[in-house]
Amino acid sequence: MKLVSLLRSSVLRMIIVVLMVMPFFLFNCSGEGDSGVSAGGKDMILVLDTSLSMVGKGGGGKNIFPKVKDSLGKFISKLDEGDTLTVMTFDTRVTTYPTVKITGDNDKNIVKQYVSLVEAKGQWTYTMKMMKTVFEKAQELEQRQAGRQQVIVVLTDGLDDPPPALRGETFNLKKVSSAYTGKEWFIYLVNFGELKKNKRIAQVASDLKKITPNTKVISGDKGPRQAIETDLQRDVERSVGERQQARRSFFASPWFIAILVIVVLLVVLFFFNRYSKIKVTGSLEYYNHALLDPYVENYNMTNQHLREVLIGTTGCNLNIRDLEVNGPVKIRAERQKGKIVVELYTPEGVVPEFVNRDAGNLLEDGDKFILANYTFKFMAE
Repeated sequence: MKLVSLLRSSVLRMIIVVLMVMPFFLFNCSGEGDSGVSAGGKDMILVLDTSLSMVGKGGGGKNIFPKVKDSLGKFISKLDEGDTLTVMTFDTRVTTYPTVKITGDNDKNIVKQYVSLVEAKGQWTYTMKMMKTVFEKAQELEQRQAGRQQVIVVLTDGLDDPPPALRGETFNLKKVSSAYTGKEWFIYLVNFGELKKNKRIAQVASDLKKITPNTKVISGDKGPRQAIETDLQRDVERSVGERQQARRSFFASPWFIAILVIVVLLVVLFFFNRYSKIKVTGSLEYYNHALLDPYVENYNMTNQHLREVLIGTTGCNLNIRDLEVNGPVKIRAERQKGKIVVELYTPEGVVPEFVNRDAGNLLEDGDKFILANYTFKFMAE
């Protein structure tokens, strides 16, 4: 009977569920399931310089913009399903297009359509505003779903030329990025200017490495196709792939599985220990008051070590053969506000009559109540 009562415990059922789910959870964490890392994939942010210098005007060189857009389209075609892609453009102002989750070719075509419609007509290149906006977006994506990799790609000719009204504002990447130090983002600067002569780009790359060591400048000296379709594609696939594989390897490692098992066991022991303390304590005096000279009996509930004591005619913890009640009476221990209390539950249609107070479920020391032909007195321990 103790075992039956134990199996009825909601706490024990919860422990059984945890133990049943644990192998499935370990299976998925080990990388053997469909997705490897449950929240895997990458959040790609493509930032495109749309100032006039990209089309060879305003002090720039050749018109590289059509080739950049064409190569970007091919780069987008190779994104993996489950990735997200956010396109940004910057010149005098920064424009952020809606983030698209890649579920198939249709989503890729939507983003490629964004890119195809972009034109390089900006009079100025507000790089500081762009960097601030990009970091904020990467932070937002990072917080949206844990376990994903953020990848930032900035395509520019490297000319920092803010609007006249902001000429007095010094480009200070350290100031803009101070809140993002220690990130694991991947940042790629694809520079279509003369990289060797551009000290500013070198300084920007150096400052970015203080945010994340995963920063790289890719030279566009050999043209957009080489820079985007070959160099950038190769680096993203290799570097991000290695990072995701390392994460999968960690989740599959014996150390991680051992730690997880220990944590689950500690949780099970915690709830089991918490449950084990919830037991009915105290005793019951009872007698048949319909008899002229009833014999008073005593039942020690503490010695039963049960959370719930059943009282009835047969098949109960306390069997009273002449008790005129259909169905068992339950005396159950519950935890309320950190304190263990004892409560009385009767079958439907049976209302206990309390001699010393108004009716209620909670039993207190000295409570005396009548059930059909029997009188009971509860004595707390």
